[in-house]
Amino acid sequence: MIVDYGIGNLASLKNMFNYLGLKVCISRNKEKIINEEVYNNHLLENDKNFVIKKLGFNKDSFSKYINQNPESHYGYKSDENLIKNLLFFKKIILNLKNIFQLKSLIFAFSKKYN
Repeated sequence: MIVDYGIGNLASLKNMFNYLGLKVCISRNKEKIINEEVYNNHLLENDKNFVIKKLGFNKDSFSKYINQNPESHYGYKSDENLIKNLLFFKKIILNLKNIFQLKSLIFAFSKKYN
């Protein structure tokens, strides 16, 4: 179900979903949107069983996994600070390089005209 808020061309979005093999409809009707069966329960159960099999779970362990509290990605180690520091030092080095190039240019210029 694509909810039409009246702000854009939704036909191309519908065509994209149809191309992917998904049947969708566009609606502004509040009752239709609320009462629409979003998933075919039989297909949903088949997809769930497929995922359980592919991941090597059994139904109990899968349910336990799905129902556990989500963890933020911030709880995992990251190299973000290292990367920020390296970029900071790169900026400093490039600035120093520009300063030394400017000093050598000034030195060469002053030597030429003295």
